[in-house]
Amino acid sequence: MSQLTQNFKWYEKFTAFIVSTSETAFDNLGYQVASKPWWTIGLCWLFVFSSALGFLKFHQEKNPFKLWVPSKSEFSINTQWLFNKFENAYRTEGFILVADDVLTPEVLLTVAEIDQKIKSVITSEGITFKEVCFKIPEIDIDINLLFKSRNSKNGNDSFFDPSVYFNSATYCKLVESFSQECLQRSILELWNFDIEKIKQLSKKEIINKLNSNKNDFLFGNFKNYTELLGNIETNEVGEITLIHLVIQLAQQIGHQKMV
Repeated sequence: MSQLTQNFKWYEKFTAFIVSTSETAFDNLGYQVASKPWWTIGLCWLFVFSSALGFLKFHQEKNPFKLWVPSKSEFSINTQWLFNKFENAYRTEGFILVADDVLTPEVLLTVAEIDQKIKSVITSEGITFKEVCFKIPEIDIDINLLFKSRNSKNGNDSFFDPSVYFNSATYCKLVESFSQECLQRSILELWNFDIEKIKQLSKKEIINKLNSNKNDFLFGNFKNYTELLGNIETNEVGEITLIHLVIQLAQQIGHQKMV
């Protein structure tokens, strides 16, 4: 019992020492603050400003490799080398054309001429657009029609995907047999980028073509061309009647630059 009493007194003395020391320290601090208010305010502001100096080097890091992967790991070093040498895998280049009505032969002809000028650019290093564009297989029109015809005979009007029906070896040989074309997103695809066809178009023919065609003639896949248009006006049945903005996009490989 005496040992328990001694331990209790030791803890009591220790607690009393902490309390008295804290009270004395804060009492002195309060006295200094009250007697020298301007010095206190100045020191507080100095502390805030000195702490804020870190914002000079602040930046928001969005790279997941830097956030989660050790910077000196082999994976991080190899990835950084790849980014430095080859930049991004690919990037999108494009332009926007605005007019009172873009669904006219004159405006589409302007878009086609700009497209031709971009494709004819050659850099000081001899690099052409076709060499740096992102290429995908061009679907043969006859093969595409054959697939659609086969689908219709089977009573199925949904899009036919040969990768599902063919084995991998047959499908890969089929894809490898196709020629490669630059991946672009443009309403000029409706006329296969043919300037002579565009010159002979009327406004009515352009609108009918845009309202009736949903497939990409070059690559054979479904495409919503309204995604490339802006400020669209439609009639009561939802058909396009007027458009004020057209966008043209192209995919470009990142390790080459057109300048």
